[in-house]
Amino acid sequence: QGGIDFKTRGKSGGSFDYLGLEHHLPGLILNLRGRHQYGNAAVALAVVELLSQNGFPVPEAAIREGLATSRWPGRLELVAYAGRTVLLDGAHNPDGAAALAVVLLASGIVVGLRLGRQDMPMGPDAGEKYTLAKLDEAERYYQQAIKSLSEAFAAEKGALAPQVVELFDRNLSVIDATIQACRRAVLEEPDDLEARNYLLAAYTQKVTLLDSALDLQTRDRDAAGRKKIL
Repeated sequence: QGGIDFKTRGKSGGSFDYLGLEHHLPGLILNLRGRHQYGNAAVALAVVELLSQNGFPVPEAAIREGLATSRWPGRLELVAYAGRTVLLDGAHNPDGAAALAVVLLASGIVVGLRLGRQDMPMGPDAGEKYTLAKLDEAERYYQQAIKSLSEAFAAEKGALAPQVVELFDRNLSVIDATIQACRRAVLEEPDDLEARNYLLAAYTQKVTLLDSALDLQTRDRDAAGRKKIL
């Protein structure tokens, strides 16, 4: 599982380290913009490790060259158009849009405020500091949403069949373990944007699961009401 069994650690200068299932690859260079791409690279590197374990070894030199020459057209791609440099990005879902927003904030391209109303910091590290502040604030919003949803779920557990409640509780336990692991990673590396993105992704999973549980509770309650009327 990304962020637990294998992960990356961003470094200054645009490189990153891969801490894998069995191997540690330091100082990797990825030819894709955005630190969130380190997470995608980690998945690919974990697959390479599994291939190697099953008789299909990939030389380290080939891994480094593949990362350094990788291309993803339309994903944070800079192109020349009409004498200008244009950034193309086809973010097509909430996670992609969030990743794009983080990159734009960190690069200083976008400085508008969305969550809260603090002043934009100035200085050479202003973009990244501002992004970290926004991620902190987003985490607080997620925690508030999870608290409200958890209370609503606990209050309505009786509307669900025991086996369904057991399934939801088991999945919640897995997500909570992931959140705790990501929290530890953030505490160890507070400035690691990728670790924070993993944490926010785990929060998103919990919100989605709780929301699904509440939706199921509502449908079961409505169905029971219709039966009584009939």
